[in-house]
Amino acid sequence: MKKTFFIIFIFSGLLAWSQHGLEFLDLSVSAREAALGGSIISNGDGDVTVAFRNPAVLDSVAPGSIAAMFNPYYADISRFSVIGKFDFNKIGPFAIGTVYTDYGELDRTDDIGTKLGEFTARDYIVSVGKSHRIGSFGIGGNVKFAQSIIDSNSASALLLDMGGIYSHPSGLLYIGLLFSDFGWILSDYAVDKELNIPFDVKVGTTFKPQYMPVRFTFTVYDLISNTETYSDDPQETLDNLDKALRHINIGGAFILGRNLEILLGYNQKRRQELRLAQSAMGAGWSYGLLIRIKDLDLRFSRSNFHAAGGTSFISLQSNVNSIRNIF
Repeated sequence: MKKTFFIIFIFSGLLAWSQHGLEFLDLSVSAREAALGGSIISNGDGDVTVAFRNPAVLDSVAPGSIAAMFNPYYADISRFSVIGKFDFNKIGPFAIGTVYTDYGELDRTDDIGTKLGEFTARDYIVSVGKSHRIGSFGIGGNVKFAQSIIDSNSASALLLDMGGIYSHPSGLLYIGLLFSDFGWILSDYAVDKELNIPFDVKVGTTFKPQYMPVRFTFTVYDLISNTETYSDDPQETLDNLDKALRHINIGGAFILGRNLEILLGYNQKRRQELRLAQSAMGAGWSYGLLIRIKDLDLRFSRSNFHAAGGTSFISLQSNVNSIRNIF
């Protein structure tokens, strides 16, 4: 019963499409993204999972790179992702990825709470992306199919991402621009309601001061959102600085060596919206660790969504050719 209540709570936030759109599209697809606050589009340093967000960075990814993530979410919800870059001869390299969320088995009840059986629910996203580079500038696009299935009902959409990236020749500065999730509704749960597409514009930068062992990442997001709720009290004076910070994701990687990094992120919007009245209890903060063993990148992260706790992410990235050599 407790699990069912929590599932309903999750659905009310993530699947209220008539008001907010396909919110599960914004959930982290890698441990690195989660550790850096949940929104990164400008890390053009060979991480194939970033291409799932901003396809323009695909040019920096080595052919054959592949990454997998496991995220044991709340209330026995499980999330998985697999993203890779593959070369298809004459048409060149593409990024192909999928993200799958399994909500498990839920209780089916009548209006007075009598249990009538069980049903299942799941979401998934399939993405195909390609990029092109002109000097220090790269552009790219993703085509995505997103579907949510609850029992015998489903809703789906065909979406597009268009991104750009500037890479400084030194490799110490990247600037990214992303137009994400615009497209067409294919089907909806209810015929009398219009499903909203969660279109967004994001601008981000990643830079490393030359003589500092720290790489900073800043992303400005929700630039066209008009649905922000800051307070339930109309008499409360709103802090303009707080409102501005709710559109900024902050992350940093402390480089302890070629094979070891500690990551830290902060998301003001998450902290303010999911805090308790008395205290935030760590909500909005995230952290992680990168361990590199030859051609294998192992990342672990923890993201704190609210005072009740957080969720963990485990990611592995390697190269298909390196995996073949092992066997």
